[in-house]
Amino acid sequence: MKTDLEGRDVVVVGAGPAGLAAALALRDRGATVVVLDREARAGGRSRTEPIGEWRFDSGAEFLASFYERTLALIRRLDLDRELVTMPVAATVVLRDGARAVLPATPFELMRTPLLSRRSKRRLVLLGLDLLRWRRVLRWRALERAAFLDEHSAAQWFEKRIGRDYVENVLRPTLESLVLSPVEETSCVVPLAQANEARGARLLCPVGGLGELWAEVGRRVQFRGPHAVAEVRSAKEGVRVRLESGVAIQAHAAVVAVPGPTAARLVDDAVPEKGVAAAARYSPVVKLHLCLDEPVPEARPLCPAGPGRNALAGIGILEAKKTGQVPEGRGGLNVCASPALAAHLLDETDEVVRTRLWGEAEALLGWRLPPVSGEAIVRMREGVPLFHVGWLKRLEELRWRLRPSSIALAGDYLASPSIEGAVRSGEEAAERVANWLLGH
Repeated sequence: MKTDLEGRDVVVVGAGPAGLAAALALRDRGATVVVLDREARAGGRSRTEPIGEWRFDSGAEFLASFYERTLALIRRLDLDRELVTMPVAATVVLRDGARAVLPATPFELMRTPLLSRRSKRRLVLLGLDLLRWRRVLRWRALERAAFLDEHSAAQWFEKRIGRDYVENVLRPTLESLVLSPVEETSCVVPLAQANEARGARLLCPVGGLGELWAEVGRRVQFRGPHAVAEVRSAKEGVRVRLESGVAIQAHAAVVAVPGPTAARLVDDAVPEKGVAAAARYSPVVKLHLCLDEPVPEARPLCPAGPGRNALAGIGILEAKKTGQVPEGRGGLNVCASPALAAHLLDETDEVVRTRLWGEAEALLGWRLPPVSGEAIVRMREGVPLFHVGWLKRLEELRWRLRPSSIALAGDYLASPSIEGAVRSGEEAAERVANWLLGH
C-alpha cells in the first residue's frame, strides 16, 4: 500500500459514507486526516440510531452484492465476517384493495396478474436490449449509460412496456428502493437496477448498516459536533472555518456533504460547484416503532396501484436477522412515499406519527401491537434525484475534473446509493492525493 502522503494534513467535511470513504483512502496513504461533522456521531444519513435495546437505520438499510467499492472497503477493514445475507421474501403490493406478490424474477414477471399479456411480451424484447447494454448499465458507473438519459422512467417504460408495468411494478420498486418518483427519475436508474439485480443478494452488518460507518469513524480522526462555515483555497493549501469562528489550516480538503450545502461552503474555482448547487433530493420521513411482540406479517410490504401512494414501504426489522431487535420483540420501520414525505417534513411529530401509524395499519390490515418506544426521522436532503439529463451532466463534469486542493464528494455525483457515496469519496481522495503529490 502506498504511503506517499506522509506529512500532509487533509480535512474532510462530512462524516457520511462519502466523507468516511475519502478519509480512509487518504489515511491509508499516510496523510493525517481529520473528519468534521455537525453531528456528534459518524454516519451522516446512514447512522444506526438506538432506541433502548432496538437499533434502527436512519437511511439505507442494506447493501447490494453488486456494491463493489463498498464491499471492498468492508473487506479492507476485515468486517466482511459481520455481514448477514438478508432473507428476501416476496414483497406484497396492494392493488385496488387486493394483495399481490411483486414479481422479482423473469419467471415471476411472466406469471404475475399485475401485467397484461402485451406487457409481458414487451418485457421479453426489453430483455434482449438489456443483454446488449449490460456492460454500460452498471451501478458502479451510471454515467456510462448517459446516451440513454433522454426520458423519465415513467415515460420510457410506459412507451416500451405499458402503463400497467409503470404503476404495478416500476413505481413500487423504484419509489421503495430509491425513494425516487418515477416521473422525476431518469430511465437509466431502473434499467441499471434491472441489469444488476440478476443473482444479487442483500447484505447488512450485524447491528445495522450504521455500525459499518461507526467503525470507520473510530478508525479515523472523527471530530463532532463541529459545523463548518467555509472551505477556501489558501496560500499553503486550504483554510477551513468553523461556525464557531475557529479556523483550521490544512494542505487539502474533501467536502462530502449534500450538494447545495457543499456549493455554499466552497468558492467558484471548485469545478463541481455548479453541479452541487443544482443537485435535488427526495425528502425522507420515517417512523420507527419498538413493538412489544414480533410482527405477524412475515415479509415487507409496499403499496402499488393508481395515484400517489402514501407509503414507500413498511420494513419488518426482525426479518433482517441482524440482531437489531431484542429477543421476542418486534420492530417496524414505516417510510413515507416521496410525495407524503414532502408534505410531512415540517409538520409536528404528532401529525407525522398519526399519519404514518394510520397508513401502516391500513396497509397491514391489522392493528399494531403496543409500543415500547418510537422515533421520527426527517431528512430534507434524503436521496439525490437522478432526473433526466443528470447523468449527461455528470459525464461532462468528469471530463473537466483535475487534481485539486478541494474536491467534492457525495452520492449525487455517482449514483443514488451507498455505493455512489463510497465511489465519489474515493475518487475525491484520489484527486486530492494527486494534487498534493504535485505541490
